[in-house]
Amino acid sequence: MNVTMNKSFLILSLFVSLLACQSKKSTNETPTQKEILISLDEDRCYDMSKFLSYHSFVVLESNDESVIGEINKIQLSDNRILVLDKTQGTLFMFDSQGTYINKIARKGRGHGEYMNADDFYYDAQTDHIYMYDGLSGKVVEYDMQANYIAHYPISKGQNMIKVVSSGDWLLYRGNGAADFSKNKSYNNLVVYNSAWKVIKEDLPFNKYLLGRRYDVGSMEPIFSYYYGKIYILPSMSDKVYAYNCGNRSMETAYLIHFKGYEKQVIDEHMEEKPLRELISKIYQFEYPGYINHFHKDGELLSFTFNYKDNKGSLMCFYNELTGETKVCDCTLDENGLFVFPASYWCEAENKLVLGVVEGLSFKRSRRKNPDNPVLRAISEKAGEVGEMNPVLVFYTIN
Repeated sequence: MNVTMNKSFLILSLFVSLLACQSKKSTNETPTQKEILISLDEDRCYDMSKFLSYHSFVVLESNDESVIGEINKIQLSDNRILVLDKTQGTLFMFDSQGTYINKIARKGRGHGEYMNADDFYYDAQTDHIYMYDGLSGKVVEYDMQANYIAHYPISKGQNMIKVVSSGDWLLYRGNGAADFSKNKSYNNLVVYNSAWKVIKEDLPFNKYLLGRRYDVGSMEPIFSYYYGKIYILPSMSDKVYAYNCGNRSMETAYLIHFKGYEKQVIDEHMEEKPLRELISKIYQFEYPGYINHFHKDGELLSFTFNYKDNKGSLMCFYNELTGETKVCDCTLDENGLFVFPASYWCEAENKLVLGVVEGLSFKRSRRKNPDNPVLRAISEKAGEVGEMNPVLVFYTIN
């Protein structure tokens, strides 16, 4: 995914407070998982505006120091927007209105450098950035001026996030992520304490997936946050897990199944041949899969998935109270902007749905809706389409 107001319009002010994770269940309570059963025919709806309403936008400043080629992760903090571009190996920092501040671009083999920029985390408590190099198996710590502080050896993997209350770190290994050590555990989640010592492992995966990654798309954070729990959405999984930060316990929060494909799921017990066949079907979009961009807002959940009858992602909305599901094509919002839902990390209680708008799709929208005030405002702030950075568009769930 290559991505890049009129002052009378209100730019989203991203003032969010970092919350400590709080345990809401004792270890003796029974997990309350819910099954989401989706009918690809009966639940179909083509009017995205019934579910999402435009809220605001932020244009990320584009200059010689801040040209973003691809967005792989976004973190929103109290007054910052942080954007990771893995291809460049660069973390870009902007203020809440999209003004460029600084960047960390230390890709290399030398002291204080990293081979891969696989993930990052901004810690508001220390005001430091932690860059995760999953290829080398280390975390490199920097201050906000991009000065090297320290580095910590950990397992090879894909994604990491900090548990604010305990100081623990969650590492998602991604089916081993090429870590072929003699002591294969076949667990995807590793929990480190604040001293970077392993204290537990969880989320067993199929041994035939060891070292294999099946990601689709370039912006796939594995973690999301809502009211004191960290939700984990592994690749190629039909489950969303909830990590209870207080007692370091894990439960299956949601099972996501498609009517007619209930048995087409991957688990740790599947034999190699049927596993490969199923992955091939999902990879070619013959079976629905690649659940992504998990978002929770009260009793409403949303997530995307891919299937053969759609040119892009389909977005599912699920009401926990009524059990109702609706599936929408990710097409145009009320302003004529193409909606590409994207996950972002933010420890706010009430999050907005994020869409990332790229230059070419914005150009088409502007041509079709030249008088739309929101599109005019974006155009005035972003400048020429060929030079514009990504535009972050935020929505509320109706």
